[in-house]
Amino acid sequence: MGRFSTKWTGTTLSTGLTVVTLYRIASKNRYMKLLPVTLLLILCIACAGCTAPETPSSAAAAVPDLTGNWTGSPHGYIDGIGYIGSSGTIAMQVTGQQGRIFNGTIAIVEADGSVSTRHIAGAIGRDGRSFTLVQSDTGYDFGTIVSGNEIEFVYVSDKEPAKVVIDSFVRSS
Repeated sequence: MGRFSTKWTGTTLSTGLTVVTLYRIASKNRYMKLLPVTLLLILCIACAGCTAPETPSSAAAAVPDLTGNWTGSPHGYIDGIGYIGSSGTIAMQVTGQQGRIFNGTIAIVEADGSVSTRHIAGAIGRDGRSFTLVQSDTGYDFGTIVSGNEIEFVYVSDKEPAKVVIDSFVRSS
């Protein structure tokens, strides 16, 4: 047979990749010392392709236009008063918007029948559906754009009396 013989070997790695190596066996096993180095080199090359940086899956969502008049009704809980239904009304006017940032006013019919008007400012999330809104000197809203003509937000305030209110709005113009 001569001084060398040729042999195939296969190794299955933990990634499921099978590495096939052709090596020669010498009578004094000189080439056997190269087998671990060859396998390590192939493993390094295979792993380098598995650790490539991830590419973005999608572009940023389109920014919806919230400018206009919105009307809605509240449902919530006010400490000391209890649960409130949809007997009151809320009118919101978004007067300006630049990109994802918007501002305007909100007029709320309070439990005692008085109307309070507050300045608002908000930011639409990168997903184009969520937003955060601050009502001047009162509290914060975390909202969802349901459709082009419907939004909903949850108002929270820890000022006396503490309250949480779900406001559902439809575009009125």
